Amino acid sequence: MPLIRTVLTVVLTLAILAGVCFAAAALAVFLIACRRRKGQEAFTVNRAIYEPFFPQMDAGKEWFLSRDPETVSITSADGLRLSAYVLPAKEAKGMLVLMHGYRAAGTRDFSCVLPFYHHEGYHIVLPDQRACGRSEGTYITFGVKEREDCCLWAEYAANRFGTDLPLYLDGISMGAATVLFALERPLPENTAGIIADSGYTSPMAIIEKVADEVLGRCPKALLRLSSHFAGFLAGFRFEDCHAPSILKENTTLPILFAHGEKDGFVPKEMTLLNHAAAAAEKQLILSPEAEHGLGFLMEPERYQAALLAFFVRAETLRAAVSEKNR
Repeated sequence: MPLIRTVLTVVLTLAILAGVCFAAAALAVFLIACRRRKGQEAFTVNRAIYEPFFPQMDAGKEWFLSRDPETVSITSADGLRLSAYVLPAKEAKGMLVLMHGYRAAGTRDFSCVLPFYHHEGYHIVLPDQRACGRSEGTYITFGVKEREDCCLWAEYAANRFGTDLPLYLDGISMGAATVLFALERPLPENTAGIIADSGYTSPMAIIEKVADEVLGRCPKALLRLSSHFAGFLAGFRFEDCHAPSILKENTTLPILFAHGEKDGFVPKEMTLLNHAAAAAEKQLILSPEAEHGLGFLMEPERYQAALLAFFVRAETLRAAVSEKNR
């Protein structure tokens, strides 16, 4: 009898531990990936870091919305209605699809660069990523499904504005990962380059980094279990995309990488890994004093010059490829 009681105790203890682990893994997916309820702040920012820039960000957003951008929608591959602002430019030089970050909004993340892009003659397509803003969706997938959405927005832009103009994909934070992951998918023939600001290497890498900060050290087994739950609940797994592996296969589209050296959310080392892996022509801007996503705000003239130079170089490369293919 004592032996039976011991065995039963061990089995019950293991069952309870397994249950706790399964519950923790499922809860983690809900916390990090599930859409926030209406009325909740989309993403709580560190006010001490960002508050000095709020006036500039508000002014950029107000400028953009005062131009009465169109609201358009498309349908994702899995049936979601996705929404975007579109602001055409007169005598356009090109077009930009701008993908915002985690639980954010394009009018916030790109607020200060929107006037610059438009004044330089670029049509702007500014989507709400799935499960954010006006777009449908229950789960954020850290760029895995968002890359498919990005490709659809790129097709929309190419169809709307024509393939004679160059098309650029520009992303910040999770949006940067999104546009890098999109390189693994077919893109319109007029795609000329990628801009990736403060992006991470993979969903697994950034989730593990944040989990370690919250828990002290997150067991890898729990991360793998959470990844399985994400596959069951949201249709993606943390291991589904790995930017360095994708970048090794892209030999044609030039990429402009940017990152703040004081980024406390996405480590700059992730952009350095992505940059090192990139096989195509590439450029790198590191902003010594910038926190997460603040490089353009802190060094606008430097970033503007780098962007304009990148557009010129990308157009030169695109023209050379066109000439070669004739």
